[in-house]
Amino acid sequence: MTAVEWLTTVAILAVLAAAVVPRFRSTCCGGGPWCAARAELAGLEAALDAFERDCGRPPSADEGLAALVSWPPELDRWNGPYVRRLTSDPWGTPYVYQVTTRPTRAGIVWSAGPDGRGYTGDDVVLP
Repeated sequence: MTAVEWLTTVAILAVLAAAVVPRFRSTCCGGGPWCAARAELAGLEAALDAFERDCGRPPSADEGLAALVSWPPELDRWNGPYVRRLTSDPWGTPYVYQVTTRPTRAGIVWSAGPDGRGYTGDDVVLP
């Protein structure tokens, strides 16, 4: 191959890499604290599903996420702990648990995001 062919091949590979790498990074949820928050939310939602499967209901608003760690005395079929300990989101704010009446989820857990205030554009919620 001549030098021109090598340079053309390298240029084509560079263009392809420039198009593919950003897409790959976006599938990894942007990395850093956003990815960590989504991973922790997925773990909490799995624990909530297991709690509901065992107990026949989701944690009440009063019990909150603490019911995943310690046994609520009024429950006979609690088979936890479902998580070792409750953590805060990557920005230091506790995760929020809301009881909802949507048929697809008994409860929803989310993060207030970097600003620490709920119901703003930077909240982290799983789809």
